[in-house]
Amino acid sequence: MDSNYEPVDITVLRDRNGVYLPTMVPKDSSRLTDVEGMIISLHADGMKIRGIQHHLAAVMRVDISYVTLCTIADAVSSEVILWQNRQLEEFYSIIFLVTLRIEVRDGGLVVNKSAYFAI
Repeated sequence: MDSNYEPVDITVLRDRNGVYLPTMVPKDSSRLTDVEGMIISLHADGMKIRGIQHHLAAVMRVDISYVTLCTIADAVSSEVILWQNRQLEEFYSIIFLVTLRIEVRDGGLVVNKSAYFAI
């Protein structure tokens, strides 16, 4: 299996009826672009390389070497730093939507109703 950084060995489960559909690496795919995007996203959010490695092993059962993860993270580190230090706009529009659940009497019964607020 190819990635942008180094070849990765994967084992695809086989079944007799052909109904197993792998989610991380779709059938007939030869690239790990979704996994690379996840690694970049986790690293950009501040997760350490060892944490990413353990996360991928525990959740996705993918064993990617520390060196490969470092290579992927280093490839975008400068872009992440630039994005984190970018000039912010003077004004941002923000809308807060809040739901308040309240009990009200309706026809002799107490029922839950929702009150929606937009600020």
